[in-house]
Amino acid sequence: DFEEKYDRLALDSTQYKLLPKGGSLMIMVYYSGSWTVSMLEEGVDWAYLTEESGKGIDAFRFRYDPSEGTARTVTLKVECDNGDTADIVLTQS
Repeated sequence: DFEEKYDRLALDSTQYKLLPKGGSLMIMVYYSGSWTVSMLEEGVDWAYLTEESGKGIDAFRFRYDPSEGTARTVTLKVECDNGDTADIVLTQS
């Protein structure tokens, strides 16, 4: 049996452009241990995390409301149990 191992955190991307009409996005986390994800900004009322933790290579869903015409950005932080971290910047315009 082949099992892919990731001893260090890896992501498909650290920057995403979001559609103005709103929607959701699956973001893959490549790491073999435990990890958490959180929003760095407080009081964000247009963006939502449906999962805040995971274990192993997995994805979490990020949902967002339609834009009201102004550009806006939210930053997510992924933290792994080995101390690795990464920020993901999501911009909607």
